[in-house]
Amino acid sequence: MAIWAYEFQVAPREPVERGELNANSEEEARRKLRVLLRAPRLPAGTKLVNLSAEKEALATTRSAKLRSLLRVIAAHHNWLKGEAEGERASLGRANLAGLNLHDANLSNAEMREADLSGCDLQQANLRRASLAGANLQDANLAKADLSEADLSDADLRNADLRGADLTGADLWRANLIGVCITPEALHKALQCRKK
Repeated sequence: MAIWAYEFQVAPREPVERGELNANSEEEARRKLRVLLRAPRLPAGTKLVNLSAEKEALATTRSAKLRSLLRVIAAHHNWLKGEAEGERASLGRANLAGLNLHDANLSNAEMREADLSGCDLQQANLRRASLAGANLQDANLAKADLSEADLSDADLRNADLRGADLTGADLWRANLIGVCITPEALHKALQCRKK
């Protein structure tokens, strides 16, 4: 049984009605909606969307994205070890939003303008990674190694940087609004001297 979302408007000045119902097919969903409305026909422009199918398609896409990313990370590890079959991770402009990259070793990776919003990058090794212009909004970077990373123009709004190593990181024009960071770590990144 699938979940179907419906949307319709009885008349042009009437409010748009939205809801969900369970049905095995679109035909059954239409029939149930007609019964619900007590009408022989559905209003013109009625929309029905199979939410279960959309959710399954998103899961399939996410799974394929993760498999592809794992291959890139494996090749990157080989590159870091100096092996012939290795290749530096090139993830510039990649959409990696919401992925779990906890403990990933992406040191020296090319990730310019990548979408890493909402990613779990706890304890990730991003040392010397190129993250210029990357979207790291709401990312969890707690205890991540960002030393010498290029974070210029990066969007770090509401990111968690507690315990992250930002020694020598380039934060030029990075958006740090709402970021969770210790003053010591920020001073280290900005190379502030104690008086």
